[in-house]
Amino acid sequence: MSHSETESLHFYEYLCQKIGSEEVVKVRRLTCISEDMRCSKFISQISSGSKGEGLDLKGSDIDIIYTDPLYAVYESDKDVVQDIGRIVLIMDTEDTQPCFTHLRLYTNYDIISYSIQQKMQLHRGMNLLSSELYKSKLLKQVNVLNPLINTIHGPCLSDNGEIYDYASSIKCDQFNSKHRNTLINILKKSYQKEIQIFLSSQTLHDYRSFPFEITRSECEINALMKMILVQIFYQFETPIINILNILNALLLHCKTELSRCIFKLATANAYQSIILALPPINNSNNKQQYKNYKLELSQLLVGVHSDAISGWLKLASFLYVHKSYSIAIDVINYTLSKCTDESSWSKVTLKQNQKLMLISQLKRLPSKFVVLGLNSSVMPYELKFDHVEENLFFINSMPFAHFLCFLCYYHLRDFKSCRNSVIQLSDTVTEHRLSARKGNNFVSLGIAFQMLDERDLARIYFSIAVQNDDSVQVDTLPDQLPADIDQHTY
Repeated sequence: MSHSETESLHFYEYLCQKIGSEEVVKVRRLTCISEDMRCSKFISQISSGSKGEGLDLKGSDIDIIYTDPLYAVYESDKDVVQDIGRIVLIMDTEDTQPCFTHLRLYTNYDIISYSIQQKMQLHRGMNLLSSELYKSKLLKQVNVLNPLINTIHGPCLSDNGEIYDYASSIKCDQFNSKHRNTLINILKKSYQKEIQIFLSSQTLHDYRSFPFEITRSECEINALMKMILVQIFYQFETPIINILNILNALLLHCKTELSRCIFKLATANAYQSIILALPPINNSNNKQQYKNYKLELSQLLVGVHSDAISGWLKLASFLYVHKSYSIAIDVINYTLSKCTDESSWSKVTLKQNQKLMLISQLKRLPSKFVVLGLNSSVMPYELKFDHVEENLFFINSMPFAHFLCFLCYYHLRDFKSCRNSVIQLSDTVTEHRLSARKGNNFVSLGIAFQMLDERDLARIYFSIAVQNDDSVQVDTLPDQLPADIDQHTY
């Protein structure tokens, strides 16, 4: 084997250790694609940068590109197809650097809105779209919706810590061979710099000193499963979810088991997100209420095909909110019976995993958290106190399961089972005392004691919640449950 071949293989093994194997990189890339697919069909999202490519490099930020649907770009005047409602721009590459272009206004300047006119700049008698004006106007709009995005970082809008970079792009549907060849030549020049180009990377700078003898874990599948769960279930709720886009990708474009697995989970999680993101509809019409109930129930039933616990617990919480206490208890007990501890998978080898479908394995692993929308129809009434400007409520899965059990038994007036549930809740809260977002575990225990009229214990656990979790503020916790709790009880 030649020296170059040996070094290439060594570099490949080095990359597997530093940023993950080929399968790990595929998982990261596919989960980013599945998240992009969730977005509205009117504003496309593209995960870019190193993370979008499936690379987890130290110091890299999160780069997201959005396409602006207000504009249409063409390479020349003869290519223009009039698009009603969109501003037409023409690419003008005279007097520009390679890979750069001016965007000349083709649409009549006098008929476009004043807000669009403010983004134009006169240059040699032509109205050009100004990048600086475009970004400054966009920043003002975005900052109103998300105050954390408050600065311009190169071509992007960013936060102060430059963790997130959001770029707005304008799409050109056609791309000729001349421009394509220019990009290919640039990539070839980068490739010709060989491995030396990576030495300036914060993640890959130690390649030369890395040992040649590299071993891989036999249980890489476990890392893959955990990564998929983390990536999928932290695609937090948004009221704009393009279910049809995800289903289209799943049915028409997913050719491998890995891609099918990720998109099935993304579909299930998206159905959960719909009901969690949208507030409940208050309508006195019984027929409309029943229609909404059936619709939300059907969405949650699709959502149970996500993992071993979170989808089922959201279904149980929905049933509890609708006072189907006995059915909710059955769902919770079934959920607890099918949970598999993550540690049991550490003994499973890759060879054994070849006989099992990845999707079936993932559905047996519990997610660590349940995430609820504060105003959603699955949020238990007892947890609807002030949450300090947060729109999402995080709680560990197992404590939430026992808290739901307690609530159901309480409203069924089965106080013996209530006490048993509180004991189990207390045990699981103790087990999760070192987890992130543990404050709401103690809050749920405090509420349980408050409902049992043991207010001294309730105050103790509320105090522990405040001490152990910065997201829990003492002035947001309930001094007492709402006055109409008794109406909810009987």
